[in-house]
Amino acid sequence: MDEGSGIDGFQYAFGTAANQFQFSGGWIDLDDQNSAVNIEIATDSDIVPHNTGVYLMVRVKDKVGLWSTLKVSGRIVIDHTKPETPTLIYGSYTINKLLLTGIEYQATDPESGLTNYRLGLVTEIGGAWLATKEEQVQLSSEGKPVELNLAIPTPGLFEAGTYYLALQVQNGTGDWSEIGYSGMITVDSIKPALVFTQAGQALVTNQPPFDFDRDRQGWRQDDRYLRYQGGQHHRRFFAHG
Repeated sequence: MDEGSGIDGFQYAFGTAANQFQFSGGWIDLDDQNSAVNIEIATDSDIVPHNTGVYLMVRVKDKVGLWSTLKVSGRIVIDHTKPETPTLIYGSYTINKLLLTGIEYQATDPESGLTNYRLGLVTEIGGAWLATKEEQVQLSSEGKPVELNLAIPTPGLFEAGTYYLALQVQNGTGDWSEIGYSGMITVDSIKPALVFTQAGQALVTNQPPFDFDRDRQGWRQDDRYLRYQGGQHHRRFFAHG
């Protein structure tokens, strides 16, 4: 802003803390007389190496030739790589067909950090996403990503169906990672059934262990039960689920 003669133009330079003109090669003129200006700078890997900390310097000149005080940006990290592919941690089964909770994941981007995540559910690795959720990455006090939840649209997951969680993370430059997948998750919401079935005959007692003479008439013993040959019997039952 110049309330006197008005703005005549801008200059900027682009470099490192050690050499503020390293990538611009000196001051670059912007012939713009507006009070605000957008500066676009090429930061391709053949120009600025990956993980380089850079600074932008800008100054403005009025129409009588006076220059403003130089302004320097904060440190900007150049990140040419995607975030690491996230690792998902979830159980092998779920009993809830409409909500998956306690989804853990591990992901990092050492250069520009993580900003957003995209979570979904698929029936096969690489398949179409059936449910999606995109939000900002939240970190715990220890700096680790907090657990996620995923709501499933009605009618929900199919009983005995198999699914995989899918996750992408985004870094500070806007690049998305490759998709990370969980192990297979099976839907099992039906309680087991216990059924008694009659099978064979045996002596029933609640006072183990047994110490019978194998030679005594009528008694036979094996590892599972005692059987009395002749006389009164008790029925033996099996329980199975």
